Amino acid sequence: KNVDIFVQRGQCNSKKEPIGCGLIWNFLLLRGSNSERRALVLAFVEDAIKTGMVDFYLRWWAGHHCIFGGFAKSFKQSAPALDGLTAQENAARPNSTTVITSRAKKYCSSHGCLRL
Repeated sequence: KNVDIFVQRGQCNSKKEPIGCGLIWNFLLLRGSNSERRALVLAFVEDAIKTGMVDFYLRWWAGHHCIFGGFAKSFKQSAPALDGLTAQENAARPNSTTVITSRAKKYCSSHGCLRL
């Protein structure tokens, strides 16, 4: 499947996480098949870092965890939707690859929306 950002899956809890599992933001594979897709990837990363840096300056003691938090906040604000699964089904398959589509307009272009 065509994916723009590969993210490692964290702990699964379908009652807490909108997609059934949390994501671990400390190692990402960024990909863009064309210039529009790369622009979506960069917009997401830039938003996440800016959000994390604001948290860092407001809570200076938290250090690098703020950047990870920025990615988590940006992801939740991106209106993520599972492709063909419910959150419960995704949580029940912790070792499977799952595709998530961002439905936020700022992460969509004429070539479709950002996919993780």
